[in-house]
Amino acid sequence: MTASTLGFLLGILVFCPLVGYAAQKKGRNPFGWGISAFFFSPLVVYLILLLVGRRAV
Repeated sequence: MTASTLGFLLGILVFCPLVGYAAQKKGRNPFGWGISAFFFSPLVVYLILLLVGRRAV
């Protein structure tokens, strides 16, 4: 495994839980958002999370 591949995987493993944490702070499902970040992209999913905003109670 090359260093760039290892760095990419490490970045994914670090940023997916951070997206989940941000989702939890906004009243969203952290597991679902974290898994979505893993399959798509943490940056893209985080931007979508910012667009949808807080969940109405």
